Amino acid sequence: MKKNIRFMTFTALFAALSVLLSYFEIPIIPAFPFLKLDFAEVPIILSAVLLGFVPAVCAEGIRSLIALFLTGTASAGVGTAFNFVLGVLFAFIYCFFLRSKSWKLLLKMIVVAFGLTVVACILNFVAVVPLYKQIGMFPQGIATEYYILAGALPLNLVKWLSNSLLAALISKSGVERFIKKDKSI
Repeated sequence: MKKNIRFMTFTALFAALSVLLSYFEIPIIPAFPFLKLDFAEVPIILSAVLLGFVPAVCAEGIRSLIALFLTGTASAGVGTAFNFVLGVLFAFIYCFFLRSKSWKLLLKMIVVAFGLTVVACILNFVAVVPLYKQIGMFPQGIATEYYILAGALPLNLVKWLSNSLLAALISKSGVERFIKKDKSI
């Protein structure tokens, strides 16, 4: 019982931190000012690293629902759903493919960040951009290929690398010992 309460508490804490961090956005690509870097994935990545797959998915889901509730959805939730999918994919890749490997945490994070960038570009091309075009939220006169190569690729690379590296540094700073101080977790 104590283990479940700790998991739920830390999952909720990571989700709340993620919501707060999502408000601090930095536009990094002048040609696409709507693409912004934030560090909202850091707590989600930490929950995957420290607690496992299910708490990370729960934290990502809670954060996504709160984001939809607080900011509304002019784009029919496409961006929020896409971000949820990428967050779950990050947790899945880390927890089920890289967790048991003997690689250093930093190297694992870099591998996942590059892999997720490729997946994000493919999903943008196949699903996200067509959905945005369908609902009229994609800028007119911009080719999908140009958007992905000049906007989505650099943003996702910077976003996932910076969020992953920051989460790895935080994890190694002693947070893991604090969260796992109870041997029953």
